[in-house]
Amino acid sequence: TNVGDAAEVVSYNSGAAVADLDGDGVLELVLTRADRNPAPISLYKAAGHEGNHYVRIVPRTRWGAPARGALVVMTRDGARFTRVIDAGSGY
Repeated sequence: TNVGDAAEVVSYNSGAAVADLDGDGVLELVLTRADRNPAPISLYKAAGHEGNHYVRIVPRTRWGAPARGALVVMTRDGARFTRVIDAGSGY
């Protein structure tokens, strides 16, 4: 399988994160490696999303913290979209 620009050197990846780092509504992927010093970081950005539209909803508690456990429901053109705000995971 040809993965194009996502091809990585043979390495032990020790971490990954997905976030909208540049605020354009599209998620980026960050990979870290633990088998090299200094440990390099790879950033992957999605291509071809120009012209898309998005809605950013940031539920907060009354103290301004992320509303973990909140259920967000949006309806558009008869379609229902739901998301639960969670804390993510790690090891």
